[in-house]
Amino acid sequence: MSYFKRVAPFVLTLLVGIGISLLRSHVSFQTSCPLATSSRIQNTTRLKINAVPDADFTALAKRSNGVYGSIKLQALFDGDGRVKEVRPLPMLPFGVPESAAGHGEFADVMPAILDSRFVKELPYGLTNAAIEQIKRIRFTPKLVNGKTVSERAIVLTEFALTESRWSRGCSSIRVTVMDDSGVLWQGNTWVDRNCGCRII
Repeated sequence: MSYFKRVAPFVLTLLVGIGISLLRSHVSFQTSCPLATSSRIQNTTRLKINAVPDADFTALAKRSNGVYGSIKLQALFDGDGRVKEVRPLPMLPFGVPESAAGHGEFADVMPAILDSRFVKELPYGLTNAAIEQIKRIRFTPKLVNGKTVSERAIVLTEFALTESRWSRGCSSIRVTVMDDSGVLWQGNTWVDRNCGCRII
Protein backbone atom coordinates (compact mmCIF):
# COMPACT_ATOMS: atom_id res chain seq x y z
CA MET A 1 0.00 0.00 0.00
CA SER A 2 2.85 2.35 0.88
CA TYR A 3 4.44 1.50 -2.49
CA PHE A 4 1.21 2.51 -4.28
CA LYS A 5 1.09 5.79 -2.36
CA ARG A 6 4.64 6.59 -3.47
CA VAL A 7 4.11 5.60 -7.12
CA ALA A 8 0.61 7.06 -7.65
CA PRO A 9 1.64 10.76 -7.74
CA PHE A 10 4.42 9.94 -10.23
CA VAL A 11 2.06 7.99 -12.51
CA LEU A 12 -0.62 10.69 -12.23
CA THR A 13 1.92 13.41 -13.10
CA LEU A 14 3.19 11.34 -16.01
CA LEU A 15 -0.35 10.88 -17.40
CA VAL A 16 -1.14 14.60 -17.04
CA GLY A 17 2.15 15.46 -18.79
CA ILE A 18 1.37 13.12 -21.67
CA GLY A 19 -2.13 14.60 -21.97
CA ILE A 20 -0.79 18.17 -22.06
CA SER A 21 1.87 17.17 -24.60
CA LEU A 22 -0.75 15.58 -26.88
CA LEU A 23 -3.00 18.64 -26.57
CA ARG A 24 -0.12 20.98 -27.44
CA SER A 25 0.90 18.95 -30.49
CA HIS A 26 -2.73 18.91 -31.71
CA VAL A 27 -3.05 22.70 -31.40
CA SER A 28 0.39 23.18 -32.97
CA PHE A 29 -0.57 20.99 -35.95
CA GLN A 30 -3.76 22.97 -36.56
CA THR A 31 -1.97 26.33 -36.52
CA SER A 32 1.03 25.17 -38.56
CA CYS A 33 -1.15 23.42 -41.13
CA PRO A 34 -3.88 25.96 -41.95
CA LEU A 35 -4.87 23.94 -45.03
CA ALA A 36 -6.28 21.30 -42.70
CA THR A 37 -9.03 23.72 -41.68
CA SER A 38 -9.01 26.47 -44.34
CA SER A 39 -9.66 24.01 -47.19
CA ARG A 40 -12.99 23.24 -45.55
CA ILE A 41 -13.76 26.87 -44.72
CA GLN A 42 -12.52 28.61 -47.90
CA ASN A 43 -14.56 27.52 -50.92
CA THR A 44 -13.56 30.03 -53.63
CA THR A 45 -14.75 30.50 -57.22
CA ARG A 46 -12.71 32.81 -59.49
CA LEU A 47 -13.97 36.01 -61.03
CA LYS A 48 -15.39 35.11 -64.46
CA ILE A 49 -15.46 37.49 -67.43
CA ASN A 50 -18.62 36.73 -69.42
CA ALA A 51 -18.37 39.37 -72.17
CA VAL A 52 -16.18 42.31 -73.14
CA PRO A 53 -18.03 44.83 -75.34
CA ASP A 54 -16.85 45.71 -78.83
CA ALA A 55 -14.92 48.95 -79.17
CA ASP A 56 -13.90 51.32 -81.93
CA PHE A 57 -11.30 54.00 -82.39
CA THR A 58 -12.39 57.54 -81.65
CA ALA A 59 -13.13 59.95 -84.51
CA LEU A 60 -9.93 61.85 -83.67
CA ALA A 61 -7.86 58.67 -83.84
CA LYS A 62 -9.38 57.73 -87.22
CA ARG A 63 -8.24 61.07 -88.62
CA SER A 64 -4.64 60.44 -87.48
CA ASN A 65 -1.86 58.69 -89.36
CA GLY A 66 -2.21 55.61 -87.14
CA VAL A 67 -1.92 54.78 -83.47
CA TYR A 68 0.22 52.20 -81.67
CA GLY A 69 -0.35 52.47 -77.94
CA SER A 70 -1.40 50.63 -74.83
CA ILE A 71 -2.65 51.53 -71.38
CA LYS A 72 -2.70 49.64 -68.10
CA LEU A 73 -5.76 50.12 -65.91
CA GLN A 74 -6.97 48.74 -62.61
CA ALA A 75 -10.68 48.09 -62.07
CA LEU A 76 -12.82 46.97 -59.16
CA PHE A 77 -15.09 44.09 -60.19
CA ASP A 78 -17.64 44.63 -57.45
CA GLY A 79 -19.72 41.96 -55.77
CA ASP A 80 -22.86 43.71 -57.05
CA GLY A 81 -21.93 42.85 -60.65
CA ARG A 82 -20.71 46.29 -61.71
CA VAL A 83 -17.22 47.50 -62.69
CA LYS A 84 -16.13 50.47 -60.60
CA GLU A 85 -13.10 52.60 -59.78
CA VAL A 86 -11.33 52.22 -63.13
CA ARG A 87 -8.03 54.09 -63.01
CA PRO A 88 -4.65 54.15 -64.77
CA LEU A 89 -1.88 52.07 -63.20
CA PRO A 90 1.88 52.45 -63.89
CA MET A 91 3.26 49.77 -66.23
CA LEU A 92 5.53 48.17 -63.64
CA PRO A 93 6.74 44.56 -63.81
CA PHE A 94 4.73 41.98 -61.88
CA GLY A 95 5.47 42.15 -58.15
CA VAL A 96 6.89 45.70 -58.18
CA PRO A 97 4.75 48.00 -55.96
CA GLU A 98 2.98 50.98 -57.50
CA SER A 99 4.99 53.30 -55.21
CA ALA A 100 8.16 52.43 -57.17
CA ALA A 101 6.91 54.38 -60.21
CA GLY A 102 8.75 57.66 -60.66
CA HIS A 103 11.84 56.53 -58.73
CA GLY A 104 15.19 54.94 -59.61
CA GLU A 105 15.04 52.49 -62.49
CA PHE A 106 11.28 53.11 -62.77
CA ALA A 107 11.59 56.91 -62.92
CA ASP A 108 9.97 57.17 -66.37
CA VAL A 109 7.32 54.48 -65.89
CA MET A 110 3.76 55.71 -66.53
CA PRO A 111 0.37 54.05 -67.24
CA ALA A 112 0.59 54.22 -71.04
CA ILE A 113 2.99 53.55 -73.89
CA LEU A 114 2.72 55.39 -77.20
CA ASP A 115 5.09 54.48 -80.05
CA SER A 116 7.46 52.75 -77.58
CA ARG A 117 7.56 55.76 -75.21
CA PHE A 118 5.99 56.02 -71.75
CA VAL A 119 3.24 58.64 -71.60
CA LYS A 120 0.73 59.73 -68.96
CA GLU A 121 -2.27 59.01 -71.20
CA LEU A 122 -3.08 58.03 -74.76
CA PRO A 123 -3.99 60.73 -77.30
CA TYR A 124 -7.22 61.19 -79.28
CA GLY A 125 -9.42 60.35 -76.27
CA LEU A 126 -8.33 56.70 -76.28
CA THR A 127 -7.69 56.62 -72.52
CA ASN A 128 -11.32 57.52 -71.83
CA ALA A 129 -12.48 55.10 -74.54
CA ALA A 130 -10.61 52.27 -72.78
CA ILE A 131 -12.11 53.21 -69.40
CA GLU A 132 -15.64 53.31 -70.80
CA GLN A 133 -15.21 49.91 -72.46
CA ILE A 134 -14.02 48.36 -69.20
CA LYS A 135 -16.99 49.78 -67.28
CA ARG A 136 -19.32 47.81 -69.60
CA ILE A 137 -17.65 44.41 -69.08
CA ARG A 138 -20.15 41.75 -68.00
CA PHE A 139 -18.87 39.34 -65.37
CA THR A 140 -19.74 36.90 -62.61
CA PRO A 141 -18.27 38.08 -59.29
CA LYS A 142 -15.78 36.05 -57.29
CA LEU A 143 -17.39 33.78 -54.69
CA VAL A 144 -15.99 32.94 -51.25
CA ASN A 145 -18.02 30.42 -49.25
CA GLY A 146 -21.00 31.08 -51.52
CA LYS A 147 -20.91 34.88 -51.05
CA THR A 148 -20.03 37.39 -53.76
CA VAL A 149 -16.95 39.48 -53.04
CA SER A 150 -15.24 42.38 -54.79
CA GLU A 151 -11.90 41.91 -56.53
CA ARG A 152 -9.46 44.28 -58.20
CA ALA A 153 -8.08 43.18 -61.56
CA ILE A 154 -5.66 44.59 -64.12
CA VAL A 155 -6.89 45.42 -67.62
CA LEU A 156 -4.41 46.05 -70.42
CA THR A 157 -5.86 47.68 -73.55
CA GLU A 158 -3.69 47.77 -76.68
CA PHE A 159 -4.65 50.00 -79.63
CA ALA A 160 -3.21 49.34 -83.09
CA LEU A 161 -4.81 51.53 -85.77
CA THR A 162 -3.27 50.69 -89.14
CA GLU A 163 -6.07 51.67 -91.53
CA SER A 164 -4.76 53.49 -94.60
CA ARG A 165 -5.07 53.37 -98.37
CA TRP A 166 -2.62 50.43 -98.28
CA SER A 167 -4.31 48.30 -95.61
CA ARG A 168 -7.87 47.56 -94.51
CA GLY A 169 -9.18 45.53 -91.57
CA CYS A 170 -5.76 44.98 -89.98
CA SER A 171 -6.33 47.13 -86.88
CA SER A 172 -7.03 45.79 -83.40
CA ILE A 173 -8.11 46.79 -79.91
CA ARG A 174 -6.83 43.95 -77.73
CA VAL A 175 -8.05 43.65 -74.16
CA THR A 176 -6.45 41.44 -71.50
CA VAL A 177 -8.03 41.04 -68.06
CA MET A 178 -5.82 39.56 -65.31
CA ASP A 179 -6.02 38.86 -61.61
CA ASP A 180 -3.45 37.37 -59.22
CA SER A 181 -4.12 33.89 -60.60
CA GLY A 182 -3.42 34.80 -64.25
CA VAL A 183 -5.29 35.79 -67.43
CA LEU A 184 -9.09 35.79 -67.08
CA TRP A 185 -9.96 36.97 -70.60
CA GLN A 186 -8.09 38.07 -73.72
CA GLY A 187 -9.13 39.04 -77.22
CA ASN A 188 -9.46 41.57 -80.05
CA THR A 189 -12.54 43.71 -79.42
CA TRP A 190 -12.32 46.02 -82.44
CA VAL A 191 -15.77 46.29 -84.07
CA ASP A 192 -14.43 45.53 -87.59
CA ARG A 193 -12.13 42.67 -86.60
CA ASN A 194 -14.09 40.15 -88.70
CA CYS A 195 -13.84 41.96 -92.02
CA GLY A 196 -10.44 40.42 -92.79
CA CYS A 197 -7.04 42.04 -93.12
CA ARG A 198 -6.28 43.23 -96.67
CA ILE A 199 -2.96 44.78 -97.65
CA ILE A 200 -2.88 46.53 -101.01
